[in-house]
Amino acid sequence: MVIASPLNARQKLSIYLTFYNQEWPHQSPGYRTPADVYHQPGSAYEDTTFPP
Repeated sequence: MVIASPLNARQKLSIYLTFYNQEWPHQSPGYRTPADVYHQPGSAYEDTTFPP
């Protein structure tokens, strides 16, 4: 992987973090994605204004 500029690095990191948080199931939360855990009803994070 070649990173050509800081902007390109941000783009690649954004793509990876989207995959990691929204598509890749994690073992600890019962093979659910972090996004699924974050957005579940009754979650401690449910009423926060932090963007997903």
